[in-house]
Amino acid sequence: MTTKSSSGFSLLELIIVIVVVGISVVILLPVFSRVITSSHRVSELHQGQLLAQERMGQMLQTRWADDGFNNIVDDNESIDLGGPVLFDRELSVQGGVFNSGNGSLSCSGSAYNSEAYKCVIIKVGIAGEGSPLVKRWTMISREGSP
Repeated sequence: MTTKSSSGFSLLELIIVIVVVGISVVILLPVFSRVITSSHRVSELHQGQLLAQERMGQMLQTRWADDGFNNIVDDNESIDLGGPVLFDRELSVQGGVFNSGNGSLSCSGSAYNSEAYKCVIIKVGIAGEGSPLVKRWTMISREGSP
């Protein structure tokens, strides 16, 4: 009696492999989608940080120009970097409060009204999304103020 030697895969084994690979792809597809979305968000956050840093630098340069302290006022602008996202950048100025007891500075939360200190807040966000991606603030003083 002769025995036939079989090599290779049977049709049933191939079908099982195809089904397992298909199920794996279906399970992993949402994971890949989240990774791609997350990478876009990181890029937007980085761009927002750069835009906030740029505006902070511009504001601080203005501070040292002639009458610069008085020229730092509320400002809003939309910025198109040529990508799919439009950014909103907001500069708001509040009154600053100096606590002589402990030497600390804080934002008063009210509109600036000729105090010696200005609390400058810069927010950068994606247009149409309510909450900002980045928020930076600093306290500046008039010349001669402690």
